[in-house]
Amino acid sequence: MKPHTKYIITSLIALCLCSLAMAADAYSESTKVTENPMSQFIKGADYEMGTGGVEKNYKIAFDYYKKSAEQGYAHAQLCLAILYGQGKGVAEDKRQAVFWLQKAADQGLAPAQTRLAYAYANGTEVAEDMKKALYWLRKAAESGEAEAQSVLGKFYETGRGVEQNAREAVRWYQKAAEQGNISAQVNLGMCYSNGHGIEKNAVNAVFWYKKAVEQGSPRARSNLGLCYLQGTGVQRDVNEAIKLFRASSEQGDSIGQYNLSLCYRNGTGVAKSSQLEFYWLRKAAERGFVVAQNDLGLSYADGDGVTRDSRQAVHWLSKAAKQGNGMAQFNLARQYLQGEGIPVDYVEGLAWLYLARENCAEKEQPNYYINISERHLDSAIVASARKRYEILSKEITRNTIQANNRE
Repeated sequence: MKPHTKYIITSLIALCLCSLAMAADAYSESTKVTENPMSQFIKGADYEMGTGGVEKNYKIAFDYYKKSAEQGYAHAQLCLAILYGQGKGVAEDKRQAVFWLQKAADQGLAPAQTRLAYAYANGTEVAEDMKKALYWLRKAAESGEAEAQSVLGKFYETGRGVEQNAREAVRWYQKAAEQGNISAQVNLGMCYSNGHGIEKNAVNAVFWYKKAVEQGSPRARSNLGLCYLQGTGVQRDVNEAIKLFRASSEQGDSIGQYNLSLCYRNGTGVAKSSQLEFYWLRKAAERGFVVAQNDLGLSYADGDGVTRDSRQAVHWLSKAAKQGNGMAQFNLARQYLQGEGIPVDYVEGLAWLYLARENCAEKEQPNYYINISERHLDSAIVASARKRYEILSKEITRNTIQANNRE
């Protein structure tokens, strides 16, 4: 699961400064900054952001935040936790970060509650505890914190720590999206696109994608580009689709890169180019997009648009297979069974076939190879393959959980 980014800190400080500055003015001129936690917080913010006529200095910002935090000022406690967590102005110390997050969360500060939920969900210097993670996340979400609402929606969508509930996911996405949360706007658009937890509505999907695009979301650009390419929820416009795919790709979005590679492959809105197709396909694979990794592996295996390279084929197919992609698992199994790019390994090959049977939409091909293998291979090899399958299955489950945590 990704931590809050810098803009959240900035918005928090900006929100506080307007009201706090007025309150600070009410103090006597003779009141020292060191005696006033609100003024200490403001000075800390000035030094963190390089505003108020001072140069940016995290060490001085840390000192002011600490003085304010020790007097119980919740916003300073949150900022202090962030500096400890990032190692800015002080040596990185995750335990101290969690300590101050807890202090601020106990006072009802929603952004601190959200960060504390992340700590419990990911086991960051505290024992992983989804019950506590959900407790703090729900408190923040119910108080109106958009980030918490968005993450809670994702938990309901994926069934992480709660019973999977697509309708409840949509409910929280809607709340966060209406407050301008980019991730929620994209996810809500996808729910409308796929009819997931809500009636399918392409027009509404486009509406939310556009909202996120206005805020610069690369994934929204990719999704909106697909709407323009297919003419779903909007009049078909291939040129606009290519424009969005390109912008998304240049921002590093793997799906945008993959879509752009397909356009170069098929000559959709651009001149066909195997070179540019391969360039963007590899970019998408390097960014971790599992479908691109499988396709890149097959390109190397078949010499399609690139010099045939069995080792590279196995490399990319393995990456996709370990993320749970059924077709990649099937393709990798064939590499092991046929000895292409790697020595023949019937145990490994059959183990990946068992996984492919679970994860492929079409079961016919893996079943065919499994039946042949089990009939002709020694029973000891088959037994070893089943044990290896169990090990691989657990590894893939862990990989999937970790991937969900990063989202």
